[in-house]
Amino acid sequence: MKQYIVGLVRTFSARERLVFFVAVAVAIISGLFVGLYALQRATFVVPDVGGSYSEGVVGQPSFVNPILAKDGTPDKDLVALTFANIPSIAQSIKYSDDFKVWTVRIKDDAVWHDESSITSDDILFTVQMIKNPDTLSPLFADWQNITATRVSEREVRFELLNSYALFENILRELYPVPKKLFADLSPSTLKLSSYNLEPVGSGPFMFDGLSRRKDGFVEEYTFKAFEKYSAIGKAPYMKKFSIKFFENEERLVRAYNLGIIDGFGTYNPALLDGLKIHFTVRDVPSTKYYAAFFNAHAYVPLASRQTRQALSLAVDKSAIINIVMAGRGSVLNGPVPSSLHVYDAEVESYYSFDRQKARELLGSAGWEWNQETNEWTQGTSVLRLSLTVPDLFPLREIAGQLKVYWEALGIPTSVSVLDPSVVSGEIIRTRNYEVLVFGNILSREPDPYSFWHSSERFYPGLNLSLYENASVDSAIIALRSAQVGSARRAQLFSIVQDDVAADYPALFIASSRYLYVTKGNIPGIAIHDIALPHQRFDNVTEWYLKTRRVFSRPTLQEQEETSSLPTDAPTGQ
Repeated sequence: MKQYIVGLVRTFSARERLVFFVAVAVAIISGLFVGLYALQRATFVVPDVGGSYSEGVVGQPSFVNPILAKDGTPDKDLVALTFANIPSIAQSIKYSDDFKVWTVRIKDDAVWHDESSITSDDILFTVQMIKNPDTLSPLFADWQNITATRVSEREVRFELLNSYALFENILRELYPVPKKLFADLSPSTLKLSSYNLEPVGSGPFMFDGLSRRKDGFVEEYTFKAFEKYSAIGKAPYMKKFSIKFFENEERLVRAYNLGIIDGFGTYNPALLDGLKIHFTVRDVPSTKYYAAFFNAHAYVPLASRQTRQALSLAVDKSAIINIVMAGRGSVLNGPVPSSLHVYDAEVESYYSFDRQKARELLGSAGWEWNQETNEWTQGTSVLRLSLTVPDLFPLREIAGQLKVYWEALGIPTSVSVLDPSVVSGEIIRTRNYEVLVFGNILSREPDPYSFWHSSERFYPGLNLSLYENASVDSAIIALRSAQVGSARRAQLFSIVQDDVAADYPALFIASSRYLYVTKGNIPGIAIHDIALPHQRFDNVTEWYLKTRRVFSRPTLQEQEETSSLPTDAPTGQ
């Protein structure tokens, strides 16, 4: 056959040979495309194991120890990678009908990174260290009035003084440490352990090494996948994970542009303007919100509901979000962000930008507009406002916008920008402010007690408006014993939201978005809604860098993972 074809081709003219070879080439190429198309139709893309990922973080690790790590720090990020929390290691979590007794049973094959078993003694030791005031654990307040006892080697019982249906929120932030590594240390010397920087945990990634500069600055932590995490959850797709540390955001962005890191997270959309190479942004809903809290105890005019309502209606919150947050935020109309499932849209009726109505409300509250001095007066009093704000983005920028809007209403407004530690310490402790521009963070299954119950009006409570409402107090207490997901819980939350919004104890402004930036060619980074930054790693075992094709239809979980990039995720060049 070959000789016949060769002989036949030799009989062709030069033109006929050209046509013949072009036709053969087209047929071959077409066949390849048809074959590839058929293969594509017959197979499915699923995540594959392998690859190394590097994330950039601003700051420095100090204690990669769940007992000592503070929220919002690099320590907490590293803890989330290297330690597993109670819901992760639990085979079951059971509770009594009154939500006062909770029993946790540990999965039989759950082990530490050194492959020794996780036991109830590890959990009890962790709780005891947290509860000891000499340890200075950030979790100390959460664990007072909670007793932990050993039931068996793999079972622990927690007894609460009061009913608390949301105790799993506390368990979710409890990452046990191995007792054998810290048992010989006293609470006051716990911080001296070398394991605080070279952790032995139980999470999806295990410590592999760290690098420091000569001046002591930690430049990088490297981790490798912990294969036996499969006894707790799903083993990671990624084989290696590293965290690189930077002194500031400018250096972080520069590292991304140089290809030194693959991604980073931020609440500051201005960082996107500095990116020079192709990127993808995952715009993640957050339960973090910003508000201006009115303190009538410090400034008597704020005791008037009509005055507080006027101040609220005089502000265009959508415009502030566009100016300060580049539109990457959601308008907040009450004490619960709209991203949470308990949100009640009825609160939206209380807030709308209306400067004319704001003027009328001030008049109804007894204030008169003095045409000569351009001031609102009441007898000898002049309506003025003083804002206190920590020197943090976007709080200081929001305070600047409030000054613009309130002065447009005719109210002179001063802004005191202070060191964040001073605000969170002395200012909040003494409640020494008229209007405090501050942020709150709610859990995904929120508990409004510390923010709006009247008993939390003074330090260490976080009722920053010193708000009192008997109806709200009753609903909040009832919420603590209402089953999660029940109709009663939804009803009670509606009461809290409606009453708080109607009283205008604060000007609720915006809930922020967490922005996670990665190189455009990274296929699988799954981040769901978060309350705290370290929760971006809640689903880190679903993250993947490689894919493969299979002939069988992927599982539902694989389908979800391969579609982890949000359809509305903007990209940049």
